[in-house]
Amino acid sequence: MGLLIEGVEDASALATLGLQPGDRLLAIDGLVPRDVIDLQVELPDARQIVVEGADGRRRTLEPGAELDP
Repeated sequence: MGLLIEGVEDASALATLGLQPGDRLLAIDGLVPRDVIDLQVELPDARQIVVEGADGRRRTLEPGAELDP
């Protein structure tokens, strides 16, 4: 099911990745995030993030640098 993005702060790691409210984080390095704690633990060192947009389209992101949630 993943984690629904309800809001994105300007200049945040999620904004840098191009995520928007309504998107859903399906997996971070193969792990399904359940809550904001999972996001804070897994996102900084993530190598692959699977996202489903509000329109239902899935995409895989590969951040090139450490992210600060």
